[in-house]
Amino acid sequence: PINAPVIGRIISYTTTRGDLGRSTVQMSTNTGLKGFQVTGTGVSIENFIVDCGSLGTSTGISFEAAFARVVNSKVQGGCSTKGIDFTSNQNLLVDSEITAVGSGCTSAVNATGTPTNIIRSYIHDNACAGLISTGTTNITRSIFRSNTGIGVSLTAASTPNTIAASTFDANTSDGLKLTSVGMMYGYVGNNLFTGNGGYGINAVAAFPVDIAFDANGFYNNNSGGAQTNNITSTAGNFAAVAMTYHNPTITVDPYVSAGTNQGLNTTTGGGAAARNAGLPGAFPGLAST
Repeated sequence: PINAPVIGRIISYTTTRGDLGRSTVQMSTNTGLKGFQVTGTGVSIENFIVDCGSLGTSTGISFEAAFARVVNSKVQGGCSTKGIDFTSNQNLLVDSEITAVGSGCTSAVNATGTPTNIIRSYIHDNACAGLISTGTTNITRSIFRSNTGIGVSLTAASTPNTIAASTFDANTSDGLKLTSVGMMYGYVGNNLFTGNGGYGINAVAAFPVDIAFDANGFYNNNSGGAQTNNITSTAGNFAAVAMTYHNPTITVDPYVSAGTNQGLNTTTGGGAAARNAGLPGAFPGLAST
């Protein structure tokens, strides 16, 4: 077993060590397989493509111990249970892609420990929710797009989560679903919620928020109906102002080519409205242009 402060790295390459090339782990023949099954503490899987081969009850990567890390990897090929399964604490998914997780799956990424950190990752076109997490979750600079069901579902009762600089687009249900009342101590800001079949942000139980919810762009969620649900201003809270004070007003599709190039276009009321709209535009007491 590896001590928690030390990471054991399983690193793939194609031609030269360190070239960041991805080798493919291809599953075949049997049901119930896992591309990687990690039972030791402190393991990092880097630069792999894991293909489940559409096998029954298959999982791309399964971590069954703490301090788990996936870097520059892709899970694909119809994993029928989960793409990545984090079952313990201290999880990191960075610079990775999870796609085409198959019919009957639980979620493309499942996390039952805390915290789970997702950074610069693309989770898309899965036949189930993009992410279901039961612990503290921090998401930055990631895209959850075109998943069947919820883009991200955070189900913990009272954990502070950070959701920043990310995109939730074209999921068939809510873009972001929140159960945690601890979100009033978390942060949801500088995100885009667009074209989701349900709400952009759906809070299961009404709770007040303040300036921790700000600078989010909403467009065409819920078939053009209400863009958020159960996010309220109570007991002197100023959520009603905070939820809209710095939000860009987006009236048309903001993307260059959604699903192919998720960059912001230059269309008035679209990408042009979202450009340079994030916070902070300037840091308090410090020039930052």
